[in-house]
Amino acid sequence: MTKAIGFTNPDEIHQDRRDRFSNDLKNPAQLPMMASEIKLRTLSIKKNSLIIGRILTEASEILPHGEYINWAKKECAFSKTTIYNLRKLYTTCGGYPKIVEKINTSVLYKISSPKFPKELKEYILKNADILDKISNETIKDISERFVKKELTLKSPEVINLLQYNRDQDAVEYYHIEIKRRIELLTKIHKQFSDNVQKLEWPNFPNKSKTVLNRPQIRKINKLIDEIKNMVDKLKPKAISLKK
Repeated sequence: MTKAIGFTNPDEIHQDRRDRFSNDLKNPAQLPMMASEIKLRTLSIKKNSLIIGRILTEASEILPHGEYINWAKKECAFSKTTIYNLRKLYTTCGGYPKIVEKINTSVLYKISSPKFPKELKEYILKNADILDKISNETIKDISERFVKKELTLKSPEVINLLQYNRDQDAVEYYHIEIKRRIELLTKIHKQFSDNVQKLEWPNFPNKSKTVLNRPQIRKINKLIDEIKNMVDKLKPKAISLKK
């Protein structure tokens, strides 16, 4: 899963991406940031879907069934199917918010259906680490085979459904993090290099006006070299992780 390093707000990612690529809007290097923004916005939708499902459930306890459906259609502009799906999503998955965050919306609606095997549903919600890479078709196939008793909770297909490739995700995460650090260090290196040149002779012909003394400038130059060395060490790691 692509992660937005340093950001938890999709608006912040959007602004940072626009700032970085303002002069190159078609640069493919911004695609990971786009994916991170979309995933965070999708997460917000799912969280709000649970909340809306809870509110609809509470409203259904106030109004008679017929009046409740008409009220929801009129006030919320929801279809009967949408009302049904949101309520089922809340009643089925409301107690597992962390799992809900990690499961595709289409898969969430699938496992929230009354037709989905209850035993399999509970197993997924209690044990799933992440299901964002699992398709709705896969969930459908496994649930149908489970109903036919072709599969059990101990079947490899069910166990693999809940496996999460942490190693691959870690590689992806650290690759993005290293690239970010390279960009940051490269930027700092350039700023230091440009500024220290302004402090050296002949920019200050009158030594009495020099802002920094020679030992201080040597320390800055040493820091510049250290930053460059850090960048040089990180670049091979970024390349090897990407392979």
